[in-house]
Amino acid sequence: MRILVILFVLICSCFNRVIRQPFFDVLSVSHLTGLPLTSSSPENQSVKSAVEGVDLSLPIELKKDVLVLGAGYENQYITFDNSDFHASVQSFKFPVAYFHQWKDSLWKTTFVGIGRHNSLVDNKWNSTSLQYGGAIVFAREKKKNLIYKFGLYYNSEFFGPFFVPLLGLEFRVNKRLNIHGLLPGNMNVEYKLNTWLRTGLAFRSFTSSFRVKEKSFLRVNDNQLRLFLDFYLSKINVISIECGHSILREYKPGIRINHESIYSDQDSRDGLLLRVAYQLRFRLDEEKSTKQK
Repeated sequence: MRILVILFVLICSCFNRVIRQPFFDVLSVSHLTGLPLTSSSPENQSVKSAVEGVDLSLPIELKKDVLVLGAGYENQYITFDNSDFHASVQSFKFPVAYFHQWKDSLWKTTFVGIGRHNSLVDNKWNSTSLQYGGAIVFAREKKKNLIYKFGLYYNSEFFGPFFVPLLGLEFRVNKRLNIHGLLPGNMNVEYKLNTWLRTGLAFRSFTSSFRVKEKSFLRVNDNQLRLFLDFYLSKINVISIECGHSILREYKPGIRINHESIYSDQDSRDGLLLRVAYQLRFRLDEEKSTKQK
């Protein structure tokens, strides 16, 4: 227990000195189930999916900056009701992030590099399934409770180079209400009901691709709106329960020839979502109150 308290203090001091955010998850283990909402038709098929994931992040203090080393694994199984199409895909992730604070303390920059191996579960590890990407994010502190963010994301997807501009904020409205995120990837509205329970809305957007064969791939586009409940079993142990719905979801088999991607028709219908997760979470927005205790 004493080791966890020391780790809590170190993580809080590291990140609050460099870049403010409500919390930092050292460990996350999750399961998400996707279910069809209505009966399907051949033109617009219902999809069942299951996603298991685990992510680990280790922060290292470097004078005024922070280096974060990460690793993660995700497995997703997708099946269509009225089709022979099904796929079991996996992703090994190795992110590295560097948080830098400039001499002008109002400006902070995050540099992120990400290596991935995305493929069918049955595929062997090979170079054609590797992806490389990253992001750069600038943060400007407007007020003590308000930070603006902007940047650029890139990944070498199997359907071609993928660039996305980023725009977000960290806004602590009051002691109970937080709004934070980086669009188009995520945005969160979090409300503290009491010391052990928080609730709110979370938006998530995903674009990824998985190697099927040497030139063929499966592209996944998904947007999700979820209502969540976070149960704080202790200061750092959190159980999250989320339910929601997918928006404009697409699973698109494709092949890339001569720098051009060609897709097969595989229309999919949106459906319900249920996610359960455990997080080893360190709240950064309650550092002062924790030190006082």
